[in-house]
Amino acid sequence: MKKSYLALAVLAAMPFAASAQNVSVYGYVETGIGNYSEKDQNALTRSVNSLVGSSRLGFTGTEDLGGGLKATFRLEGDLTPSQGGMGGGEATSETGSNETGDSGSARGGLFSRESSLALSGAFGEIRIGKTDLSAAEGLDSLVGQVGNRTLSSGVEFGGDASNAVRYISPNFNGLTVSAGRFLNARSGGALPAGQTTTTKPTNSTVNSFAAVYDNGPLKAGVGYETMDQATAVGTAATEDSKFTAFSVGYDFGVAKVGVYLGKRDVGGSQLDVTSTVVSASAPLGSGMTLHAANRQNTTKNSGATDVQYHVLGLSKALSKRTTVYALYERSDSDTATSDFRQLSLSIGHAF
Repeated sequence: MKKSYLALAVLAAMPFAASAQNVSVYGYVETGIGNYSEKDQNALTRSVNSLVGSSRLGFTGTEDLGGGLKATFRLEGDLTPSQGGMGGGEATSETGSNETGDSGSARGGLFSRESSLALSGAFGEIRIGKTDLSAAEGLDSLVGQVGNRTLSSGVEFGGDASNAVRYISPNFNGLTVSAGRFLNARSGGALPAGQTTTTKPTNSTVNSFAAVYDNGPLKAGVGYETMDQATAVGTAATEDSKFTAFSVGYDFGVAKVGVYLGKRDVGGSQLDVTSTVVSASAPLGSGMTLHAANRQNTTKNSGATDVQYHVLGLSKALSKRTTVYALYERSDSDTATSDFRQLSLSIGHAF
């Protein structure tokens, strides 16, 4: 009987505890069907996920510590609606498919998108855990007008980085500055003979910086990131990489336009890539919006393939939380062997 009373007391106290800490659940689910074909191959009808928005489930909570200080946690994981997967199964291919199953994403982990704890106040915010190193990772989505379809390809900044620490400044009339660092930890390479656990970190380090202006109709950002990557545990860094990005977007009322330019300069034997994305959207009335985008990837060094990607879409907002998308996508490359076409219809719901 005492155990029953104790259980009832705990259950009764839980809502008050959650309210005091301001804990909330949020997420987004998007799935649909697509007709996909490559050069000289038969078309394939398949399920698609996260074409425009990334399907996810998250938990966040804030505690007021007094004196203007707040502690905040965020736990967020990928979702694959068509397969019931969570954690490592977000669609990672360009066309939104996940043919490798629920564990198709290389990121892995239950909370593969974010797992962080932050302390914030008048000084800004300090965040540590698994998180974006800076706002540089999101400069393409800042001005993109077709969601995930306008993300840069081949110029990847420190997004969803493990073992990270990040600083975010207060908002100065629309201007925020962020900087982050990947804390030394084993990120790959063979272990020395006889070593079965990670006891010595690599010399791999990543430093990231970004400044973003978002005020009224104008959005703009600049990002810079450096990476010194070791190829084995305990060895010196052998490949130096630099990432630079610029983006600007403007809402003209009758249409929104965004331009993104990203560049990756990689040391060693890897390839340098420049990615340019131009996108636009225009409201048509009755909750309908027309979307269009073009992305061009230019790769240096011999043997590389330059690729252009085009998308034309129409969205219909059924409510503030639910939207239907119809998209036509195609890619054109130098070799043409990997060119694809896809016509898709999907629905997304935020909660």
